[in-house]
Amino acid sequence: MLTWWRCDAEGIRPGEKSVDFATVPDSLPPGGFAWVELTEPDAAELERLVTVLRLPPFVIHDAISAHRRPRLDAYGDVMSMVVKSVWYLDGTSDVETGDVTFLLNRWLLVTVRHGDGDPMPDARARLEHNPKLLRLGTRGAAYAVVGTMVDTYLKVSEEIETDVTELERAVFSPGRVKRVEQLYSLQREVLEFREAVQPMDVIADELLSHHDRRDAVTPFVRTLAHRVKRAGDSAARSENLLNAILQAHLGQIGMWQNEDMRKISAWAAIIAAPTMIAGIYGMNFKHMPELNWVVSYPAVLLLMAVICWLLHRGFKRNGWL
Repeated sequence: MLTWWRCDAEGIRPGEKSVDFATVPDSLPPGGFAWVELTEPDAAELERLVTVLRLPPFVIHDAISAHRRPRLDAYGDVMSMVVKSVWYLDGTSDVETGDVTFLLNRWLLVTVRHGDGDPMPDARARLEHNPKLLRLGTRGAAYAVVGTMVDTYLKVSEEIETDVTELERAVFSPGRVKRVEQLYSLQREVLEFREAVQPMDVIADELLSHHDRRDAVTPFVRTLAHRVKRAGDSAARSENLLNAILQAHLGQIGMWQNEDMRKISAWAAIIAAPTMIAGIYGMNFKHMPELNWVVSYPAVLLLMAVICWLLHRGFKRNGWL
């Protein structure tokens, strides 16, 4: 699906439904630009834009491919950038990812989105409330979108930290509940989040290196780089804490298994004593004087009970029961 907007210092306005983008530059006011949004596009939709931008044909293939890693490239006066989008599902505590590809030159910004997470409405609202970014042209609009996506990184990182804290409390709470599956599941989500965020550190540094300190866009990029680093640090902390919790929990499970084995062994020993005595007296010996005693039967039962009691007491004292 393709929608586009006319953007300038006065604001953002929807573009005409049918337009030849080759004629758009002449219709833009000074400092204005066109912003084209594509969602899950096909090759035909991208081809006409790539022709206008005079980009290599392989850009079409790259832009329509989902699940790409973040990267930054330049083709003449056109900058290409891929940024991962992330969003958090409250119901399942899952982290989902998509990506947005940016293609921009002086007068045209193309954003190609894959995935359900849509940062564009919030980015447009940010631009409407911050005319300085709009006056920076396509770069300002692109950085507004990336900034919105990085804000989502921070929100997702907070949700992940909350999940890790709750799972940590559950693991170390009284009682025996195995949380290994939950821990591994959350580790997968954290890994997916970290793989989306971590490469953005390099991209933010490259963007900073492309802009002079006096460039009006530099403060926005510097803030962006700082927030990306915060999100990356949060992902690393969550991953390290989860690893520590998992190791501690595996140690807990091993300890529980040892306790169970001690209990099983203790009860086996307690049961073995009367079983052995009963086995001896069940051999049908004739020459056993105590067989003819009046008190022999209750005496043997009492002996079994005393031995079992002494064994139980000993195991209890040593913490086996």
